[in-house]
Amino acid sequence: MSKHYLQLAASVALLIVTTPLYAQTCVVAFPEQNGSWATVEENQFGGPLINSADQIFAAAKMEVAHHPVEPWADVLKKFENGKIDILAIALRSAEREKTMKFVGPWLSYHWGPFTLAHTNPNDLKHPTIGVNRALKNVQPIPTYLTRLHGNPDWDTPANLVNKLSSGKIDIILGEREVINRQASINGLQVKELPGTDMRMTAYMAINPSSACMKHAETLDRAIRDWKKDGGHEQLITAVAELN
Repeated sequence: MSKHYLQLAASVALLIVTTPLYAQTCVVAFPEQNGSWATVEENQFGGPLINSADQIFAAAKMEVAHHPVEPWADVLKKFENGKIDILAIALRSAEREKTMKFVGPWLSYHWGPFTLAHTNPNDLKHPTIGVNRALKNVQPIPTYLTRLHGNPDWDTPANLVNKLSSGKIDIILGEREVINRQASINGLQVKELPGTDMRMTAYMAINPSSACMKHAETLDRAIRDWKKDGGHEQLITAVAELN
């Protein structure tokens, strides 16, 4: 066996050993939710939510590609058909566990209705409710509106706080940290109505038939490390400052 052949064989063996196992690109879909949590402009993905998720994927040594933003029903269908490997945000349920491998959780929401501090809730029979427009496609919002017997006014948190101050709306429905920050900026005292808050926990979901399933344990560990290092608190702060 020639010396040249041995050198070639050694080079090939080294290439095989050092080739990353995570070279495959995983297609990731984010919810159709522009504004405070995620921004998508001309296929350039950014914003606190997407940036935080990308940090987690990088820590897990995963190569990802962002799927174009589409309605949730279309995204879910492509996920089921194998065209999307990972849902960046998914709510866990016994039914969904049959078709999704959940990792995390990595994101927690605390939503609630807020009024001016001096408002008597008993006076709010059919209130006008200002809702963060970035939450328009979030499933719990219709439940909130039904509970409060109100008519929605979709706008940014900053504008909604101004409308609350001027009496144009009676209630703001939104994420606690965001609303409290905007109220503080405007020197406004608000209170959260009791008994109607909602806490939600979001996971990442991997298609069990996808080759990206091999990253499940690593991704779950990367999420735990991200949270341990204060990633979730930094994300919520970034969202509040953005609004």
